Amino acid sequence: MSEKVRDLKLAVEAVGEHVCALRVATEEDVAEFVELLADLDEVEAQLAGLRLHLIGEARHGGAVEVLDRVRTSPRATTAQSSASVRLAGELSGRFWVLAEALRDGALSLAQAEAIVYGLKKLPGMVGDVALERCQRELLGFCDRLGPHELRIAATRMWELLDPEGAEQEEADRLDREARRAKARRYFRLNSDFHGGVRLSGSLPAADAALLKRSSKL
Repeated sequence: MSEKVRDLKLAVEAVGEHVCALRVATEEDVAEFVELLADLDEVEAQLAGLRLHLIGEARHGGAVEVLDRVRTSPRATTAQSSASVRLAGELSGRFWVLAEALRDGALSLAQAEAIVYGLKKLPGMVGDVALERCQRELLGFCDRLGPHELRIAATRMWELLDPEGAEQEEADRLDREARRAKARRYFRLNSDFHGGVRLSGSLPAADAALLKRSSKL
């Protein structure tokens, strides 16, 4: 363990002792709680940024042992670990502005994930300058907007800068939904072994209406 990490752990222990000893009795105590929560949120973001920086460096350096350690850690699910590795790669590449802001505690991990989700769809032809401008603009809203709102805003930026890509993704989404809906449709006729037939199925509303009308003839 390095000396700096040892000092960090000692500092966390000291803060922990102070926090655990706190009680709410006065308005001043409430104010201290609010201030401490804000400080801890910032430190949490900074530590998350440093962790992702380490993972990103390991990813680029081909340090398989490090990545295996991340993916097999019992502290997270497999999906969470894989998402961390992906995000680390994105932050160490096109989204270096967000990476710096995260290490500074200017936004939370969830906010960074939300912005990356929307902006990563931007094609390379948009250019690094435009991508950097988008990141910085969204960072300006991090003190007012949560992850959900930032994800919507980032996605909207992508739609404005890459309308063709957005239209194609929407068309692909509708096609997938249509294929899933079609795969769920079926119509079966089964004997009830008493001279009758049982009907079962799942039909589009229009087809069901035709069948209903036919049954009344």
